[in-house]
Amino acid sequence: MLFLDAQEAIPLVDLFNRLQGTAPSASSSVTWFEGASLVKRVICLDDETVLVAITSKGRTATGRASRSLADARLGFSALSERESRQLRVLLARYRENTIVI
Repeated sequence: MLFLDAQEAIPLVDLFNRLQGTAPSASSSVTWFEGASLVKRVICLDDETVLVAITSKGRTATGRASRSLADARLGFSALSERESRQLRVLLARYRENTIVI
């Protein structure tokens, strides 16, 4: 779900490919996230493609998860709150410009 945070919404089929699992298992994951109000399915009116979009609750959860992962793996707890915030902004900018789905 962390890579979904960098996107507004992505086609469901692209999400399945990104998860590199079977369509049923990926679909059940999306259903679980949807049930937890972390994502929602949206129909694109142009071509009726099913998109998966992260919700505000999902964005909050990915923010917490990103901070926890970064702290666990990189020891970011040594940074001040201001430094940590600056680093998150920079990493988010980097992620937005480098992750292609």
